[in-house]
Amino acid sequence: MSEIFSHFYSAFRQIFQELSYEEIADVLDWSLSKVKSTLYRARMQLKQHLAEKGRTDRSRTVMATR
Repeated sequence: MSEIFSHFYSAFRQIFQELSYEEIADVLDWSLSKVKSTLYRARMQLKQHLAEKGRTDRSRTVMATR
């Protein structure tokens, strides 16, 4: 999963890093609201994934020290 995400994220950054939301909408032929909502959901999923990974990593550390 992390390899796929890493590859996607890298490609995404290269393509869209310097584009405005309006330019992304034009490139993808999406509405501006779809671009904004999709990017918002992606950021929230990433935040949740990182939070869960942090909890998992901490629990492994605690278990290893016992």
